[in-house]
Amino acid sequence: MNRNTVRTVCAAALSLVLALTMCTMDIFAAGASDSPDGSSYEIQNAAGANGDTGIVTLGKILTCSRPGDFPAVTDFVYTIEAVEGWRNANISTALSGETVAPADMPKPAAAPGNRPITAEGVMSTVLIGDFRDESATNTSTGDGEDTATRRTRTTPVHITFTEAGYYVYKVKETGSVPANVPGVDYDDNEYFMVFYVCNKVDTDGNTTEGVYVHSITSYTNESGSETYKPDLSDIQNVTDNSGAAAAANTGQVNPDGTVSHQLGKVGVSEPKSPNRLEAYRMWNAFVSHDLVLKKNVTGNLGDRTKLFEFTISLTGLEKNRVYTTQTPAKDTGDASTVDIVSASVGTKNSGSSFTSDGSGSATILVKLKDDDVFVINGLPLSSQYRVNEAASDHVAKYEITSSSSGTGQRAPVIAVNSGTNGQISDRALSTGTETVDRYDETVTVRYINNRDLATITGVPGMDWIAWAAAAILLMISAAGLMRRRRIYAAADIQAMETMEKDRPMD
Repeated sequence: MNRNTVRTVCAAALSLVLALTMCTMDIFAAGASDSPDGSSYEIQNAAGANGDTGIVTLGKILTCSRPGDFPAVTDFVYTIEAVEGWRNANISTALSGETVAPADMPKPAAAPGNRPITAEGVMSTVLIGDFRDESATNTSTGDGEDTATRRTRTTPVHITFTEAGYYVYKVKETGSVPANVPGVDYDDNEYFMVFYVCNKVDTDGNTTEGVYVHSITSYTNESGSETYKPDLSDIQNVTDNSGAAAAANTGQVNPDGTVSHQLGKVGVSEPKSPNRLEAYRMWNAFVSHDLVLKKNVTGNLGDRTKLFEFTISLTGLEKNRVYTTQTPAKDTGDASTVDIVSASVGTKNSGSSFTSDGSGSATILVKLKDDDVFVINGLPLSSQYRVNEAASDHVAKYEITSSSSGTGQRAPVIAVNSGTNGQISDRALSTGTETVDRYDETVTVRYINNRDLATITGVPGMDWIAWAAAAILLMISAAGLMRRRRIYAAADIQAMETMEKDRPMD
């Protein structure tokens, strides 16, 4: 290769190096001007976006086990607690700014025309309702119209931000209005909602005035991990997982002794509305079952027209609530044939219903004859009942069965009093204090009263009379035999004395 050729090759190589260098500089320059995820400008101007305000809809769905039998709940109560924030946190790296204390985080506010939200310190209280008003149906959670067994209500929560960063809040159901309604399953889970807030940018990626909500993500917390709160790495790892659901928050112990928590993702805002999230469709079930009381009379002298008195004592009911007795039992179709006679606790209404007192108790009296039926509709889960039959001239026993018997959830319960067949019982007979169980379905308490009396004709059950008569005859016969023996003994003594007198003297 001559000298001119060498010069030509070196010049070409230098030109190529310079070209590659310029391209590389262009690439880095373009990367530096981009927003963290390359789409901030589009997201901040997405259709439906509302700038610096994040909107999370808390949805509540209330179901009941008997059509139309909803509890008397006005609102369900939630708390939103400020947990922690990080200024200027970046979704793609571990870099972040200083920590934002819970007390300095923005507070939730109510949307106009919706249920109120009150804030006290780091805790805000949210009401979701009104569940008593059938016209207050809200379908914004996409769960459809109200039905005979479901009602849906929602409350939008607004949080307005002024600085870029991550902001974590904890959501928890804390009760209802009124509190502790019998038969209602309350949600005992915790949920975290994380707002990722970014600075606004122009078309060139330069920061401008103001912030916008880039996305909202929600997570469920493992039950029993109430003291746990997500840190920045938890949030980044879950938020940046391409939308895949994270594993459960198991609190796994690592080889180095540290504990790893992972959150389960339950919802994320959509690109078309990045500042809106409607992930919280929390369910509460109201469970209630019917109680059926039946009367049967047996025996050849059983009185089929006799009215037997029953006292039914109930506790753990909803306070001051009306309970009906005329609607057929949900699972068996049994219908009442008698009305309530009186109420010693609570109030007897117009024959077909009663009202519990202010403590959730009621005690009612009914009278049933053979084949009569009495039904109480909608006793709430965990309420208790006790049935007592007054003393009578019939031998009494009872049995308790549930319509779910034989399904593996509950077997029949049978109890019999201490009297034996043929005896006349003058004692009252009461069931134990029974609790309405989730798996009971309709419960039937059946009282069976027997009276079986007869003359001494060999009828089964009356042999004791024959035995008594035989014993008396045996005693009379024995007494006669003993008397005859005494007479014979006296005669023998007298004959011997006469013979002794007549014997000649030696």
